[in-house]
Amino acid sequence: MAEANKIPTVMVLKSDQNIAAWKEAIRSCFLVHGLSKFLDGTAHEPAAGEAQDVKDAFIVKKAIAHAVIRQSVEPVMDVIKPFGWQDGVDDPKGLYDMAIRAVSGVSEETWQNLYIEFTDINPLKFDNLRAFNTRYHFLVNKLSESGVTYSERAKTANLMKAIRKWDTQWADMLSFHVSSDKLKYDELVKIVTTRANEQAMHNMVAVTDQQTKKSSSGKPNNNQGGKPSSNNTSGTQMKESDMPCRKEELKEAYDRRSQGQADASNPKANRAVFSYDSGVMDGINN
Repeated sequence: MAEANKIPTVMVLKSDQNIAAWKEAIRSCFLVHGLSKFLDGTAHEPAAGEAQDVKDAFIVKKAIAHAVIRQSVEPVMDVIKPFGWQDGVDDPKGLYDMAIRAVSGVSEETWQNLYIEFTDINPLKFDNLRAFNTRYHFLVNKLSESGVTYSERAKTANLMKAIRKWDTQWADMLSFHVSSDKLKYDELVKIVTTRANEQAMHNMVAVTDQQTKKSSSGKPNNNQGGKPSSNNTSGTQMKESDMPCRKEELKEAYDRRSQGQADASNPKANRAVFSYDSGVMDGINN
């Protein structure tokens, strides 16, 4: 708690180049001085029946919180004012959010569009899970920079909604752990990120193997100017997915299918199927 009503000082906000460091400085300062509620929006005016000293203490802490932010954004006040800042109003969170929106250069229309995209994000509109995951985190970070924050439960619910669009079975399994409070948002993010990276790597290896097989099996054909010949006598070109696999590749594909994972040669290869055997879940299932 701020002692003797002394106003703490933090680094000043100069531009979007130091906004991340400024946000962390404000957060740490408020935490140390018992002012965090004025930053996360959970501070509430004392009830009418509260003692006067409680009401007075609240007013003082709110004024200190506002003063800390006000002093730290002095260099960019000319940028903040057009966003609705009013002199004489002690609203620490309002000023904090306003400063972030102003300095980050995100207009009202832009952050609203980002908000709509985030709440309605659909993984099926992306080429793969990794592309979805990248865009998802971009939206979270950009909205945060614009002063739009979500609770852990809200972010978990939104991510689970997206996962369900991608794969209902995977979503059902994860929902069980989420509802039993064994799976927090940060852990859920790690699971999705790990699965996305594993899938991308698996698909990359599969494509490389197919290209290698195609290259090694191609033989010069005098009638086709050296194009790879085909064992297909029907006159149609053999698809890569129809090409014979080596024994070890067949075994690998069988092992993946027996574990409930997608085969890269399958059209649904990009549909991630989560396995209980994944190391990411070991700490949860044990």
